[in-house]
Amino acid sequence: MGRWIPAGGAGHAALRPPFVELAADGTHTGSDGANGTHGRWSCGRDGALEVTLGPSTRMAGPDMVPVPTWFANATRSRFEGQVLVLLDVDGAETGRLERS
Repeated sequence: MGRWIPAGGAGHAALRPPFVELAADGTHTGSDGANGTHGRWSCGRDGALEVTLGPSTRMAGPDMVPVPTWFANATRSRFEGQVLVLLDVDGAETGRLERS
């Protein structure tokens, strides 16, 4: 749980910092740096993820990073040190996040 941002500092010049914030009640909020969204999430055994993504605006801005989309497209997760690695159904990486 908590706030997660793109690993490596991507998105630092966005209108607002890209992030996903995971709440204990199974909800999440997030931004790609210009557009906000929300939804629900749950984590199962061995890093399995189930994520829904709610509506979002479609504004453009500088240095956007699709963190909410990374999260919504992930079906599994794992940690590499302090970095949360998100993986899709085929095992391909959708993104890397670190605690804010």
